[in-house]
Amino acid sequence: VWPLDPVRGAAHGPQSCPLTLSTVLSRVHLYMITLGKKKQAGRLQKVLREQKARVYIIRRCVVMLLCWND
Repeated sequence: VWPLDPVRGAAHGPQSCPLTLSTVLSRVHLYMITLGKKKQAGRLQKVLREQKARVYIIRRCVVMLLCWND
């Protein structure tokens, strides 16, 4: 049993999809683009999480300063 082709969504095998260099390179290129987007999204989430933490700390400090009595 051949796995599903992620590009075409159909089963592929030696009879239905001849393996050529251009086919392999296009699939590798598609995979690299997908992988790059996932890594970029992960980096964006990390930066967003760090910024939210900084805003939380600053907000807590401001509240503490406003509520502080001498």
